[in-house]
Amino acid sequence: MLDPVRRHTLGVYLAFGLLAATVVSAVFICGALLFGLPADSKDTVEIADSSPTSAPVPRLAATTTTLTMLPATTVAPSTAPPATAPPTTLPPVAPPKGGGGALCIGDSVMQAASPKYYNLLAMCGTVDAAVSRQWGGAVGTVRSYRPYPDRVVIHLGTNGFTSAEEIDAVLRPLSDVRRVVLVTVQLNGTRRWESSENVEIAAAATRWPNVRIADWKAVSEGHPEYFRSDHIHPTQAGAIAYANVINGAL
Repeated sequence: MLDPVRRHTLGVYLAFGLLAATVVSAVFICGALLFGLPADSKDTVEIADSSPTSAPVPRLAATTTTLTMLPATTVAPSTAPPATAPPTTLPPVAPPKGGGGALCIGDSVMQAASPKYYNLLAMCGTVDAAVSRQWGGAVGTVRSYRPYPDRVVIHLGTNGFTSAEEIDAVLRPLSDVRRVVLVTVQLNGTRRWESSENVEIAAAATRWPNVRIADWKAVSEGHPEYFRSDHIHPTQAGAIAYANVINGAL
């Protein structure tokens, strides 16, 4: 028989043991509920697939699409003649009088018709044409060609005002030449000295009996096709007309 103290102590141990076993069992049950039973547990429950069985989807019959090609459209060849630009009619070049051989001195307008460009001055045996040349600077050029041929052509005045004295200085060495042709200027209103220049040229013909006028101003008036965009220097058609007016005065 146990004494009362030992029986009390033993009872306390048993109570603690039962309490601990109860706590462990409770923890185990809660863990099983929260995290599921282990895979090797004999209490594993197999849940049958309760989802409804899907009915088989019937296959659609293959559809064949037939493409019908339209016949190609044939365009009948055109019988109309091809469009062509109207031909440009240039004035004829007159044959040089006297077989050529004239001395021709001028500025850039004469240069456009010279052998350097359009090569239409067949009446000129020598062409001395320079850009920006004026009457006052041409005296030395004229004198450098002594002895002169029997025909001389002068075309100056494009580049500035002149005076009777400057023109006479050029004509004086040519006083014994049989024929001297002075060409009027055509500036189409682009230079303010145009009118006075032609007045001085015309007046020189009254002072010098061997001088004739080649009136380029009159011949080219009303012919915009004779000029380039600056309205001063000739196109090919203009150069032909220019050569013809000089040739006619020789």
